[in-house]
Amino acid sequence: MKQLSFWRFNNNERFLLLQIIVRYLSQMVESNPEVQPQLTKLKAIRDKMERSLNKSRGSEYTSALNLFDQLQDSAFRCFRLHLEANAFCIIGEGVNDKARQLEEIVRRHGWTLYSFGMKKQLAVSLSLIAELKEEDKLQMIDDLGLRTYFDAWVQAAGNFETKFHEKVEDDGKNGLYPPSENGHTRSL
Repeated sequence: MKQLSFWRFNNNERFLLLQIIVRYLSQMVESNPEVQPQLTKLKAIRDKMERSLNKSRGSEYTSALNLFDQLQDSAFRCFRLHLEANAFCIIGEGVNDKARQLEEIVRRHGWTLYSFGMKKQLAVSLSLIAELKEEDKLQMIDDLGLRTYFDAWVQAAGNFETKFHEKVEDDGKNGLYPPSENGHTRSL
C-alpha cells in the first residue's frame, strides 16, 4: 500500500478522509466485530472535527466592527484626499502652506492608517484627531474648508471606538481578557 503524506492535507481533506474511513469501517462491523472500538473512537474524532470545521468564526461584533472600520477608513481617506488636493491648490493665498502643514501632521501619524490593524488604527486615529483638534490646526482646517470632512471622520472614528470598546468589554466578560487589578477589563 502506498503511504500518504497527511501533513500535506488541509483540514477539510483530513475530514473527508476520516469520513471515508468511518464509512468503510461501518460496513465491516457486521463481519468483523473487533473493529467496533476503533470505529467508535474514529466517529468521536470525526464528530469533534466536524463541529470545529463548522464553528462560526468571529463574534456578534465582527460585522458591525467591519462596517464601522470601513466607514472610518472612507471618512479618513475623504479628509486626506481633500487635504492633499488643497496642497496643490493654485487659487487662494496661503492655501498650499496650510494644507502642507496639516499634511505633514497626517504623514507623521500615518498617511495610510487605514491599512493598520484595528487596534493600531484606532490608537493612531485618536492621536491624530487629538492633534488636529488643537485650536491652530482647527483654524487651518476651517480656512481650507475641510471642517465637514474632518468632523465626519471624527464621528466615524468615535463610532468605531465605541463599538470596539463594547467588544473588548464583552470579551472580558466572557473571559477572553484577564481582568486588571481593580476588577475592570484591561483596555487594549
